[in-house]
Amino acid sequence: ERRGRIEALLKRMKVWAERHQNPLLLPDRISYAALVGAIIQEAKPDFALEVDDIVRKMELSDRAAVRPDGNIYALALDAFFKSGDPSAVLRAENIFERMQHESNIQPDEVLYTLLMKVYSASGDAEGSNKALSSMIQEFRAGREGCRPSEISFLTAMVSWEKSGHQDAVDAALRLFNNM
Repeated sequence: ERRGRIEALLKRMKVWAERHQNPLLLPDRISYAALVGAIIQEAKPDFALEVDDIVRKMELSDRAAVRPDGNIYALALDAFFKSGDPSAVLRAENIFERMQHESNIQPDEVLYTLLMKVYSASGDAEGSNKALSSMIQEFRAGREGCRPSEISFLTAMVSWEKSGHQDAVDAALRLFNNM
């Protein structure tokens, strides 16, 4: 099992670092990204909560090499998207907020679109639309990394389709016309 091998390797890295008194041997964000990826792939019940716990521990680390970057947050948002957990939207919003305010990482098109996918999976078209609007606003303010892609617009349109709103078709058409 991939996860078990990665967890064993992380433990060995900690032992080696202590034995050789070398902090460079300690696991870093790349090591934890491998673990998070394995947990997502395993997809056991509550795996998204476990991912969130790991990210939280990384955020609280006193080692800069462990603190999460945009890729770690992308993995966490993807976990919430794949989880089917009823609390996925609240948890994704929480981690998105922590990313910006505690880790000082500004979202880009990928992170916004992943947040939109979480909203979409739960049928929350308004949330998806709000995230798309924020992305567009950031882009217009000069953040080139927030340029919405076709996938961003498609995600927002799919959110409307999944929402069951009576005006979903009109809302999706408005998005299409604004691409």
